[in-house]
Amino acid sequence: MIQRRLAQYEILQRIGQGGMGVVYRARDTHLGRTVAIKILPPLVANDPERRSRFLREAQAAANLNHPSIATVYHFGTATADDPEFAGPGGSTAPAEVLFLAMEYVEGDDLKRRLDDGPMPADEALRLAVQIADGLAAAHRAGVVHRDLKPNNIRITPEGRIKLLDFGLAKIRQEIAGWVPPEREGQFQTTRGMLMGTPPYMAPEQLHEGEVDHRADLYALGVVLYEMLAGRPPFEAKSLIEYVRSLSNATPEPLRQAAPGVSEDVETMVMRLLAQKPEKRFATAEEVRSACFDALRDGAPTEVTAVPQRPGGLRALRGGGASRTARLGRLAKHPVTLGVLSLALVGALALALVGRRSPDVTGGPRELTVALLPFEGLGLGPEVAALGRRLDSYLRDELARLPGIALREVGDGGGAGLTGADGVLGGDLQRVADGPRLRASLALRSARQLVLWSRSWTGSEDELGAEHAQIAAQARAVLLTWHSIGGGRALEAKDFYDLGRAALADVRHSRTPLESVVYFDLAIQRDEDYVPALSARSNALRLGYRTGGGPELLERAESDAVHALELAPDDAAARSALGRVYLEQGHYDDALEQFSLAAEDPEAESEALLDTAIAYQQQQRYDEAVASLEKALELKPGYWDFLNQLGLIRHAQKRREEARRLWQEADAAAPPDAFWPRSNLVLLALEDGDLARAVAIGDGIRRPLMDPSLASNLGYAYYELGDLAKSERDFRRAAELAPTVAVYQRNLADVLAAETKSDEARQAYRSCADLVREEVGVNPTAGRIALLALCLMELGDCAQATSWLDRAPVDQPSNWVPDAWKVAQVETACGRQRRALDALERAVELGANPSQIGAAPEFSALRDDARFKQLTGSAP
Repeated sequence: MIQRRLAQYEILQRIGQGGMGVVYRARDTHLGRTVAIKILPPLVANDPERRSRFLREAQAAANLNHPSIATVYHFGTATADDPEFAGPGGSTAPAEVLFLAMEYVEGDDLKRRLDDGPMPADEALRLAVQIADGLAAAHRAGVVHRDLKPNNIRITPEGRIKLLDFGLAKIRQEIAGWVPPEREGQFQTTRGMLMGTPPYMAPEQLHEGEVDHRADLYALGVVLYEMLAGRPPFEAKSLIEYVRSLSNATPEPLRQAAPGVSEDVETMVMRLLAQKPEKRFATAEEVRSACFDALRDGAPTEVTAVPQRPGGLRALRGGGASRTARLGRLAKHPVTLGVLSLALVGALALALVGRRSPDVTGGPRELTVALLPFEGLGLGPEVAALGRRLDSYLRDELARLPGIALREVGDGGGAGLTGADGVLGGDLQRVADGPRLRASLALRSARQLVLWSRSWTGSEDELGAEHAQIAAQARAVLLTWHSIGGGRALEAKDFYDLGRAALADVRHSRTPLESVVYFDLAIQRDEDYVPALSARSNALRLGYRTGGGPELLERAESDAVHALELAPDDAAARSALGRVYLEQGHYDDALEQFSLAAEDPEAESEALLDTAIAYQQQQRYDEAVASLEKALELKPGYWDFLNQLGLIRHAQKRREEARRLWQEADAAAPPDAFWPRSNLVLLALEDGDLARAVAIGDGIRRPLMDPSLASNLGYAYYELGDLAKSERDFRRAAELAPTVAVYQRNLADVLAAETKSDEARQAYRSCADLVREEVGVNPTAGRIALLALCLMELGDCAQATSWLDRAPVDQPSNWVPDAWKVAQVETACGRQRRALDALERAVELGANPSQIGAAPEFSALRDDARFKQLTGSAP
């Protein structure tokens, strides 16, 4: 059979067709994953309206990132050799076609489920919560679906909703920046052409009035009505019948069409179906909250969802759903074991396949380097001043380099060069006759052999702003040259080896992003050097995990994809991409990459560890244990695997087994691998043995290099009443990871306890700002709980409770501290019923009821009968 291809995609099967094109199941040959390809045939693409609508679909979908929305991977044009892609009447000659590659979603669409008849109310409401959650994310991004219907709503085998086909999306001008303002009208619906599908179209769509996000809310009302009643509110065989029905009738009350539905649910659905948009709910978030309330009040069944990992697990090798969730909450009051705000420490994603990296500082002998001043002769006093600034930056950065004796050479040169192993110098040149300058830096041997060189181009201000990068690269070059003993030009592998060493060096507080400098240098030397691309992907992802912005994760994915384009079977590249997918919450894609990586015998054990972490994050603990046990068969007694297995046993509440595994891991670990001992600190804290926790922690060399350990010890000192040491360690955690929100929150709490109110408020504000960014990447329950708590501490209950109302109901808190945070916010903000719901969740997860009863933060609830029953204080 001849394989059909479109760009990098192997077409496997035609799976659907609609007004916007034909859809195929395909395989991405670069990344090895299954995708859905939507192709707009050339004959249809020549229609300007359809073509612009297709481009709007791609632009809209590319701006959306949410678990309830099918992910768009790629869109563009490609040459199609197969006549089928040209559509009916198309040419048999190769032609350019427009296509969109998106997530392939297993399962059935909602339409097929409704063919079996109406749903139970709790099932319908669970699905409606997810639909509203996805719509809310789209609306916040400025995207209106405009064609929501059961055919565009897919249900995965795990019960997860995926919204498909934003092909009729109306994008606000500020999002769709590629539409020129003067041509905006050309990209709107052609007069007389209705976008949407009866009977899911809102009245304003039929009358060609202004359409906004409330049209989607109307469609959601129709879908929910149909899920509950087995038919839509207006049944019409044609558009004309539908228009007449809307104009001349009101829908049958839901409780007549679906006996047994509660009055609250009927009120909600009929409000969604209001003829006038202003009579409907204002936002999808409000609909989601109403559905959630109805579920809790009248539908006590469990919510089916893709589970999140336990918030307390800090498994950096695989990434995870939340950078904040792995850490917890320091209470302002003496707290008990149910609310420990502690961090378990897992494996680091270095992709070293069990090998130790070379020591950054371990060169064979000291090297002498002469530092020449930047030269910019004849370019004027301003450029000369820039040269002096660059000299100063370089001198300060290089002055403390280990293994290198720096010798400054003045403008006269001469004697300072005598006996030097190498010469580092730069010059400034004018680019043509314009205002731009080129700064060049080179390392030469004593015989003037160029060992490394690099240039930067920009204005004087731009080059001045590049001083840190220039100095960092010069520093990395000299350290790399020292590591090889000097004497020859530097190769890509030299930089790569030092980058791996920097990434593995737990003694150094500026990793992992410092290692990126070395990988940059390796890739500058050889742009197709796959090991460096894979390693840089890992470093960037870890930079994101330790508080960097989402752009780091995007760059990490780009590097891994590029590495696989160059070497489709490279196990390290597969693992790097899988870890990015894991960070994004795409578990199936991640597991597929790890499975492919495990086909390489040298990488199998590490791939099994990644696989275990992926299962662990989904709370599929038995599968996670099986993967680690297989990894231990390949590498018996390996400390990293024992440590991770301890994390899983701890999550399963098998604490003594976890303790034994961490003790074995600590005994087998190299001196700098303090993660098992850090986890033993946590166990001591859980046992309430604060003195033992501090004693274990004191056995770890300071300054502490792991923010989780510093934070846990800060907690221990807090509970022992030593606020000064508590502040010291919380500050250390915040210094090591300044953009991780929870460290700012813990620091704020101890500052508040020390009555340093202004500093505490600033730390709370930093926490809120940081976690708000993380919520934008992946709105997990743990992140939202932390954001709400910081906002509450700042006195903003309106914003705090608004965020709690947006928390994904299908991904409930699965860690006691998260449920505790929610209860604390709800109590402080006067929402007593919701506070009690959160406390019941905390007890389900293992919180001690008597500790809840004694906690001062819940004193306002003590007269409530539910609270008394929950805490065992009822007479």
